[in-house]
Amino acid sequence: MTDFNKLYQEYGEYNILYNQLNMPSPSMEYAWRKTKKIIQDEAQNLINKSQKDMAICDIGCGNGALIIRLDELTRNLPQRVSYEGFELSNPFVNYGRQAAKFKKLPNIFFKRFDIEKDHFQNKYDIIICTEVLEHLHDPKNALERIHHSLNNGGVLLLSTPNSKNLIKYPFPFLKKIVTGRDSHELAKFLTKKEHQFKLAELEQHLYVYSHRELKNILKQLGFTIYRAPRSTTLFGGPFLDNHSLLFAVTILFDSFFDLISPPQLGWDNIFFCRKDNRA
Repeated sequence: MTDFNKLYQEYGEYNILYNQLNMPSPSMEYAWRKTKKIIQDEAQNLINKSQKDMAICDIGCGNGALIIRLDELTRNLPQRVSYEGFELSNPFVNYGRQAAKFKKLPNIFFKRFDIEKDHFQNKYDIIICTEVLEHLHDPKNALERIHHSLNNGGVLLLSTPNSKNLIKYPFPFLKKIVTGRDSHELAKFLTKKEHQFKLAELEQHLYVYSHRELKNILKQLGFTIYRAPRSTTLFGGPFLDNHSLLFAVTILFDSFFDLISPPQLGWDNIFFCRKDNRA
């Protein structure tokens, strides 16, 4: 069995270094940024509407970019907003701390934290959990612990891959073709050591839910889903980057789907959930 703890420690350092050296992928940035922007905008909206002090937690925060942006966007509000970034990888934690120190953001704290083993010390008004559930051995238990750690009326902003995405299902052969082409392109730039850090879905995505499956789990745990935005249809990669016309068509395709907004067709499942005041 893969030692994921050790893997993610090394991946954090790899990601910080490699992302600075690697050529950016416009299609992946488009997909990744769309999900992150949807989460960021909702968090900012909730913070701006609140009249009270708020505690916000980002589980699996990576390098901390999301909560650092949120702190910069909300730092002039009259209420106090504090942020905690929880991350399994020590290099990411250290990076986040240095970034917050450099930007002089005293209300952000980063901590190494394993959602499946460690215990929450505080209660939160907003918990952000993006692209984490798929890596856990018991994601339902993690969601239950998150529910317990929210204040009454608190909100979970969640994203995780969708097992019934239009490309993955019912056209999985298309995904295999594109993934193979992407891997061939990336192999030109990766060392043997770097290959092990490609977060391959088959190796490290332990649980991938459909929109309906995850919706039912959230309801069972006592969450009220108040919105389920749609992510992009495709995640992207070298194949789309090298075929600009096809990339443009996928953006138009996405824009059309955004108008009718069928969330089950997105690459990610995105859920905005509230812990009922009576829970």
